[in-house]
Formats: sequence, structure tokens, C-alpha cells
Amino acid sequence: AQQQPQKIPEPEKTFPTGSSWTLREVNTKRLDAGLEATLTIDSNNRGTGISGCNTWASPLIPVPGQRLAMGAIALTKKACAPAIMAFEQNFLLTLHSGPYWDIEGSDLIIKTPNTTLRFSRGY
Repeated sequence: AQQQPQKIPEPEKTFPTGSSWTLREVNTKRLDAGLEATLTIDSNNRGTGISGCNTWASPLIPVPGQRLAMGAIALTKKACAPAIMAFEQNFLLTLHSGPYWDIEGSDLIIKTPNTTLRFSRGY
């Protein structure tokens, strides 16, 4: 078996506080028309946005290794169609699961072993 060359770790990127993002893709699939999820990160590491059906707010803290730690989630109590509620649950679960984050060009990528969320800057 050939030895793979060791990849030199890149320096940590700066977490994009003070910015707003719109979810464009989940696992490389474009979001269905009419479905909306957003993420705003303020300078106090507070995340807010739309999660498909409801609006949400939570501490969103970058931790070493380009990972995210999410605190308790405050969520409005609207009910939507089952498919939208399932999307919302998956979206928030992905954010809450200690995902990796990265900036690719002007996109924010949030990634777990099973889910990749791609956000574009702005609403």
C-alpha cells in the first residue's frame, strides 16, 4: 500500500460573524421552490434565521477545528406541511450536531458526515 503524503493543515479561517446567508443546496441538490432557510450570525455569535417554517435563534459559536457549537434553540411554533417540517428538523439538527464549517468562494458550507448545507451570502 502506498503512503499518502501528509496534507499540511491550512490555517483556521475567520468565522463569518456579522453576515447573512441563504441556504441554496442540501447535499448538492437545489432547494425546492418556495422553501427558505436563512442564517444570520451577529458579532455576539448569535445565530438567527428562517428554518423552513419557523424562525429560530441560538448561540452559534465557532470552536477550534472549524467546527460550530450551537446552544439551545428558540423556535417559533408555526406548523407547516409535513415535508417542510421534516426539512426544518433536518436543517436545525445539522446546525446543532457540531458540524464543520468552511468558506468556499462566497459560499458558506456547513457539513456533517451525512449532510452538506451550502449557503450564499445575503438574502
